[in-house]
Amino acid sequence: MDDSLAVDPIMIPPGSKDTSQALSITALNVEGNMGQVTFTRNDSTFFYFDQAKKEGMIRLNGKDHLLHRCTYNKLTSSYQLSGKEVSIRVTKVKFKQSNGEDCAYGSSPEAKMRLGTSTLRLQDISIQDCPVN
Repeated sequence: MDDSLAVDPIMIPPGSKDTSQALSITALNVEGNMGQVTFTRNDSTFFYFDQAKKEGMIRLNGKDHLLHRCTYNKLTSSYQLSGKEVSIRVTKVKFKQSNGEDCAYGSSPEAKMRLGTSTLRLQDISIQDCPVN
């Protein structure tokens, strides 16, 4: 099974000199652990952030990109992650009711990634947010 997904970049108006390329994302061999926020689709982790180490990763166009920041905004129900070259926004996050579990589980209709001038939208994202012990 190919874990790589490719989506065309956003629509460019006719006559634009934009040279952005489509982005592809590749699943990572990472399972959610305590202290990590993982973002998955169809049981494959596509990006994550380790809160204890203050870093995460995403693989775009075959290259690993470190993430150095991850925030969750309760007012907008969204995560924002970023690194030197990449930014990610996961919106409309809905968490399931917790039954005393160590981690919070939720979903989002979409994650939007940006690398340079190229963007990628990944739909139907599952989120596992486990606090640091």
